Amino acid sequence: MVFNYPDYHMMFIQGLKNLANRKDDSEAERINKSVLMLTVLFKSLGCVAWIVMYSFFGLSLASKFPMIYLFVLIATTIYLYKTKNFDVALYIYISFILIIPFLLQITLGGFVYSGAVILWSLLAPTGALFFKGKKAGMTWFALFILFAVVSTFLSVTNPPQLSTSTINFFFVMNISIVLGVVFFALIHYREKTTQQNLLLKNNLISLEDQKKIIEIKNKDITDSLHYSKRIQTAKLPNLNEIYSALPQSFVLYKPKDIVSGDFYYFAKKNESLLVAAADCTGHGVPGALMSMIGSEKLNDASKGNNEPSEILGSLNKGIRSSLRQSQSHDSTRDGMDIAFCMIDMHKRVVKYAGANRPFWLIRKGQTELEEIKGTKKAIGGLTEDDWQFESHELHLGEGDTFYLTTDGYADTFSGKDNKKLTTKKFKQLLQGIQGQTMQEQQNYLDNYIKNWGLETEQVDDILVIGIRL
Repeated sequence: MVFNYPDYHMMFIQGLKNLANRKDDSEAERINKSVLMLTVLFKSLGCVAWIVMYSFFGLSLASKFPMIYLFVLIATTIYLYKTKNFDVALYIYISFILIIPFLLQITLGGFVYSGAVILWSLLAPTGALFFKGKKAGMTWFALFILFAVVSTFLSVTNPPQLSTSTINFFFVMNISIVLGVVFFALIHYREKTTQQNLLLKNNLISLEDQKKIIEIKNKDITDSLHYSKRIQTAKLPNLNEIYSALPQSFVLYKPKDIVSGDFYYFAKKNESLLVAAADCTGHGVPGALMSMIGSEKLNDASKGNNEPSEILGSLNKGIRSSLRQSQSHDSTRDGMDIAFCMIDMHKRVVKYAGANRPFWLIRKGQTELEEIKGTKKAIGGLTEDDWQFESHELHLGEGDTFYLTTDGYADTFSGKDNKKLTTKKFKQLLQGIQGQTMQEQQNYLDNYIKNWGLETEQVDDILVIGIRL
């Protein structure tokens, strides 16, 4: 009869590796914790070895330092087991492995006489780099260099006298054990990550871990988008500057996907104010890239031309040139729709030109909405380089209000019956709020579209500009 005895030492090691794990840990977190616990095991064995050797050579004071560190390792591991506080435990492990060899080297008489025991301190920046990343690793490495330099100038008055062969023995042992700890930790990490990759490849990883991996990736993407939003926002006109020049105005700007394919434009030229609402192809990242190009090209076109129709014509050429568009089927068809106007505040004259976007006007005291349609051609894409955009000149009175918009507001779907708001309904909303200030209009339109699209996803970027003279 054959008896199968349990492999106790393997059970111990496996239990140690899982000692710090929590139920909600991701696979990556479990790997890190198992590497740390194996490192603690190796360092504990190293401490025992040094206690024995220092005692054997009669270095009673020196033997107390690895004894102290062994006590710290055991106490911290118990703390980690009970609290699962990985960060605090890691900080304690790293701090003591940095300090103890430093003190030990001073006690033994410096770098040479101690057999380069300071090398053990190198595990501190190595651990910080492995578990906390580059910044933490660099910080702890700087501390290691500082301690190493200082320790070479410090030693006790009467260091223990050891033979050259004993010092060389300690030197070899220190190098071997420190490199061994690092080497075997890396082997274990590689094995674990290889297993994880295989599980992912074969779709065998748990749903919980798949969820955590997706959450991490999603966070990385979202963080990147938020940073991109900061760049895009920096390129948009300053709203305070707009409201200073046009006190009775508002800009309602609601990107669909953090960054936006819509953009608003504002500039001063001679005695006129230039204002535009543009809707680029797409939304999200592709739309945002187009909006950055469109904003720059519109700024260039505005500087070199004096009429709205000329500005749109130049913008069209600039977009086509920038995107290398031609009549071939291989070129991109990206471009934009835009409503552009030039306002003379003193004369109350507004010159308007549009590409697939209208100009809406409501006279003071009137309820009728006048619509001046834009040219039925987009900026860029298939539009010819020499296309002429139609221009309109309007003489307005004090209190007249006009609007430049993209199609996002009117295209919003209702969360109740999945019906589109429509342009007709949008016009009625504008007609119904003429008794309100422009700030009140913005708040009303913002709240209305939030309630309208409640419980449904926003389908497009939203941009509405309202100006009252």
